[in-house]
Amino acid sequence: MTLGLVEEREPSAAPEAIRPAITRGLARPQAAGLRAHFQGRLTIGVLPGQDDSRAVINPDSQRLNNVVGKHAVGAYYEMMREPLPPTYGTVVLPLRWLDRIPQGDRPQWEHIVGLRSRAVLA
Repeated sequence: MTLGLVEEREPSAAPEAIRPAITRGLARPQAAGLRAHFQGRLTIGVLPGQDDSRAVINPDSQRLNNVVGKHAVGAYYEMMREPLPPTYGTVVLPLRWLDRIPQGDRPQWEHIVGLRSRAVLA
């Protein structure tokens, strides 16, 4: 299944290129639960810094974290050619949370997330 969320000020070909796949996927009977899930999270609102109303999806953070965590475990397997050891775990944090990290902990987190730019964490 394909899901696309494209935020653009001007119309472009990008969303139109994936619209048929999204429409087909969400029209499948097996996608009824996913359709209901998204419809329950859809509102019309004005985003910060915007002047006009638009459709806004309140994301299901737990669901997104689960998917990202599974992808991280899969990426580990792909790179290391072995399963993630049972003593390891995954932590999924939005990048916007990095500015909340105490100054003394930032070098460790920079290493963990692979960020080398002080501008990102400044």
